Amino acid sequence: MAKGTITEPAFVALLDAALQSRVCGAAVTHEQVRRDRYRFIVVSDQFAKIDHPERQQQVWKIAEKVVPIDDIWNVAMIITMAPAEVSPPGGLSKKNCRSPMVSFWKAVHAQFHEQFAMRPWPLWLGLGISIAVLIIIGAASQIEMR
Repeated sequence: MAKGTITEPAFVALLDAALQSRVCGAAVTHEQVRRDRYRFIVVSDQFAKIDHPERQQQVWKIAEKVVPIDDIWNVAMIITMAPAEVSPPGGLSKKNCRSPMVSFWKAVHAQFHEQFAMRPWPLWLGLGISIAVLIIIGAASQIEMR
């Protein structure tokens, strides 16, 4: 083996194959994130009809069955997308990407930014509700003490 060549751990091929075979019509790719940690991307038509939490439950159940317990921590994330979520606005062109993979990652980034971007009002709403609950609990405990 050449100096500096890193081979993928066995769990990477195991999980890649399991996701391809158990998720209907899935295209699976993976990349090394850091040392022995890997990110997986699963694109399937099946995900168009499924909400994000259900997608995640489905792929992580597969991961937990096939990846040894010592290696599961090295699965950094499993990104689940429907084909319509992958294509960037305006489709593929030389203008918006240098290669299909660059375009793919731009689309992944855009999708996650859109899905998980923090908006200020839900944060403040959640904080307000939490404070209100604490005040109610405090008041209830004072009443019980009397």
